Amino acid sequence: DVILSERKWSKKYKDAEKNIEKIIAEDAFYINDTISLFSKLWPNITNRTYLELGCGTFPLGRVFAKKGATVIGIDFSMPALRIAQSLAKRDGVRVFLVRGDIRHLPFASNQIGYVYGGGVLEHFKDVGGAVRELNRVMKVGGKAVNTVPYISLGTLTYRQLWGNIPNIPVLKQLAELIHIRILGGRHMIFGYELSFTAGQMRRLFQKAGFRILSIGPLPHKIMLERVKSVRLRILFQRLARTRLFWPMILVHAQKEKND
Repeated sequence: DVILSERKWSKKYKDAEKNIEKIIAEDAFYINDTISLFSKLWPNITNRTYLELGCGTFPLGRVFAKKGATVIGIDFSMPALRIAQSLAKRDGVRVFLVRGDIRHLPFASNQIGYVYGGGVLEHFKDVGGAVRELNRVMKVGGKAVNTVPYISLGTLTYRQLWGNIPNIPVLKQLAELIHIRILGGRHMIFGYELSFTAGQMRRLFQKAGFRILSIGPLPHKIMLERVKSVRLRILFQRLARTRLFWPMILVHAQKEKND
């Protein structure tokens, strides 16, 4: 799971290093929605410590750095971190970038006030271990936002084009057999990627010591770059706002206490 995910993402960002403007345009597609979301969830991030899991090119981290937060990004892709460093210099902001594994965060316990993982936890089979680890590094009262693919009709159809693995017994084993063993991961453009129910995510976070503040659909537009028809894309984007077709869910949680 980790090797496949790291390989796919590093290739994506290595290609992006040749065309930085393209990756900036991709980030721009989501960033306004993301900033609007966090202005509601975390209005007081100034002078706080912010950690982003799987930070990629770190667009949100650069925004928070401008607001006065201490920002740390961790990713297992060195090409992604090189781009993030270059864009931070361009924006004139100070960021701390770490190449590492989110299942074994290289930080002391009880240090981080805010954590964000945008489409990250699903790339590891040991999701529970990753959630426990992010809980360990957070301060009591610290808040975490994580988004993951949601098991819906959209996930079971469109998302199969890039090798999603529904986290449901039998379906999971069948999808792994097809996408990994038979097809060799060639269609898994984001590497190993699980999808979850809201109940599964609630239990994972509660078991790790979090109090759930909210769980619901991620209120972002979606690219649907593989749908060439403009009319069909508009239709699918409307369908994605209904629960049957939700593409992603967001978990907002707070650390309650130290173990």
